Amino acid sequence: MDVLAERILLDLRNTFKKDPLIDEFDVLPVHESVSNKCPVIHVDHKIALEDWCVKHVYVYAYSKFFAWRKKPYKIDPECFLTWTSAILLINPEVETVWNAR
Repeated sequence: MDVLAERILLDLRNTFKKDPLIDEFDVLPVHESVSNKCPVIHVDHKIALEDWCVKHVYVYAYSKFFAWRKKPYKIDPECFLTWTSAILLINPEVETVWNAR
């Protein structure tokens, strides 16, 4: 699942790079992947994640961020921003992540 979460995070990061005017985020109720396509949906400056992948992405980004926080090591700033962006999109009430940014 780590590879899948990493791929979804990369898709999220690339979408934000392509469209810096994104102004809305939501989770779409698609409970399982019905075809082999990206769960990141981007339309008219809006972005969404399909429901089935939210838990995987959140747990992966959260564990990576807090592993880094527990024992800091040199990481790529893009990686750090990707983890924190995913965490805050899904759960904006994690103050530790806000403070780290």
